[in-house]
Amino acid sequence: MKKSALAFLLLSGLGAAADAADPTGEFTATARVETHSGTRSTACTIIINRPIPYEEAAPLRKLLEEGGQQAVRTAILGGSRGKLSLGGIAYPLDLVIFEPKDKGFRYVVVTSRPIRWEESEFGESSLDYPFTVLVFEEPAVGLGEGQIVPRAALEIDEDGHVRAVAHEGRMGVLKEIRRKSHMNRE
Repeated sequence: MKKSALAFLLLSGLGAAADAADPTGEFTATARVETHSGTRSTACTIIINRPIPYEEAAPLRKLLEEGGQQAVRTAILGGSRGKLSLGGIAYPLDLVIFEPKDKGFRYVVVTSRPIRWEESEFGESSLDYPFTVLVFEEPAVGLGEGQIVPRAALEIDEDGHVRAVAHEGRMGVLKEIRRKSHMNRE
């Protein structure tokens, strides 16, 4: 099984405190991923309504180190931080971390992915990749791009940074990211 560590940092790469701008919002994009049956593209909507700054997510690093994937999954499951819609299927967002940028925010979005019956029944290696991870920046002008890892595990590298690892090296891109609106936080 081929593993491919992503070049972006997840939890340890974010460090700025939240500013006065509102990190909540609704984004649209096109998700494109490689599958066993070829390249798939689908419309994507990301609704972020309860993101947290890096400082609040920092304890999850220690939890990952001591308890592994399932400990983190259990800790964030049901976080109700928003919603990810891929095509006609909606998934709740379990963790959304934000970092203020010059004109907007950088987001790390983690959702516990549903395990398919055949993965569980046949004990497939993908069971060790319980998350879907998205990383993107709010575009200052025009359309933005980001990354999506449909089957991801989290790991701590030799430098102590948390990274997403793609199952069988399969990851994708988020294209044409556009902010539709800010959410009302009241």
